[in-house]
Amino acid sequence: MFDSVQEILTQNEREFPRPPYVLEGRFKGTPVVVINNHFKCCGDNYISPDPWDEETRRRDAGILLDTYVRDNFAGRKVFIVGDLNDSLTDASSSNVFNVFLDDPA
Repeated sequence: MFDSVQEILTQNEREFPRPPYVLEGRFKGTPVVVINNHFKCCGDNYISPDPWDEETRRRDAGILLDTYVRDNFAGRKVFIVGDLNDSLTDASSSNVFNVFLDDPA
């Protein structure tokens, strides 16, 4: 059951064409946070210096999301789900998820 639902990072339209939804609640008595996303689609599988490049926007969305989680849910169980529109197995130089993959925690 969820205790609260809210949109976050609504001011970041470049990074999040659709704002993430945060659902806070409990699972079998354990507090959990679920963040549902829909990252920007498409692209050419390379991160570009162009701020409107699709991969750049997804990478920047991940960085903002990581900061938000660290600032607001430290020590909590957080599940980041949704349509992230990219692959976890891309080379590091073009992996939009490095902010998560490079953090062993």
